[in-house]
Amino acid sequence: MNLDFFLNYKIFGFLLVDILIGITIFLVALFLRNIIASVILKPFRIIAYKRGNETDDTLINVIEAPLKLSIVIVGVYLSTQWLPFKAFDNFIMLICKSFS
Repeated sequence: MNLDFFLNYKIFGFLLVDILIGITIFLVALFLRNIIASVILKPFRIIAYKRGNETDDTLINVIEAPLKLSIVIVGVYLSTQWLPFKAFDNFIMLICKSFS
């Protein structure tokens, strides 16, 4: 078993390397969702804390979950774009259009 065998090995018609790259992209998106969400929301949390208003805190807490979900959706989109899924292209485009 050499590297050429591993690079050309196919599972369900997809190269194993492409599947592993797609899974890696998805896992990186899952790992980074909390980090990216906290970096984006940190300035807003500081402003809300200084204002002392409960409405601001509630608004930021409400925004946090959809922001994390959108980061995961971007990861799914990028990982599916890496693989040649022709059947899912229309479905993915509909999801992307729903966010724009």
